[in-house]
Amino acid sequence: MSGIEKTSLEAHVEICGERYTRLEDKLDEVVRRIERSYVRFDKMEQSLSVIKEYATNHHTDRFKAIDDKQIALDVRISNVLKLILSGAILIIGTLVAGIFTLLP
Repeated sequence: MSGIEKTSLEAHVEICGERYTRLEDKLDEVVRRIERSYVRFDKMEQSLSVIKEYATNHHTDRFKAIDDKQIALDVRISNVLKLILSGAILIIGTLVAGIFTLLP
């Protein structure tokens, strides 16, 4: 807390308002990034579904290899989604903790 905040309640309230506005802006940006990531992953999942459908309709060794690769990609995408979700939870938790540390 700055010196002016200690002497003026109005200044404290105004500065806190600015802090909360900045935190909200940062949180909004994090949410936008997460939403863009979900759109990208949805497109990747759709592409993988098409590949899987094509591969399962043919019973050759070549398409079996494609299917195996798709399973590996599915696992990787799942792990990336878990990582992104964990990161988002961490960021949101940090922002919430930051808000509570700013509270008087």
